[in-house]
Amino acid sequence: MIRKHYRTVFHEDKFTPLDEMSADKKMDSRKVYKIKYALNMLPSIGVYMNREINSYKKPDEEGYITTELQNEDKNILELCA
Repeated sequence: MIRKHYRTVFHEDKFTPLDEMSADKKMDSRKVYKIKYALNMLPSIGVYMNREINSYKKPDEEGYITTELQNEDKNILELCA
């Protein structure tokens, strides 16, 4: 759907599709750009505190925010070994 409505979603000039660019603004399509993504999942592997907000209660009411330990039985050093 984004491709179908690209100009509606990305209306700024800097997001002009390659096929609509003028000859003087054309990019060199022979050049390949790589994007490297990194995701740090260490906090969710070992023991961590999970915080939840109960939207059915008022902020000053008891039980509005609850916290509980997750992965209590996991030891990150043991998993690495």
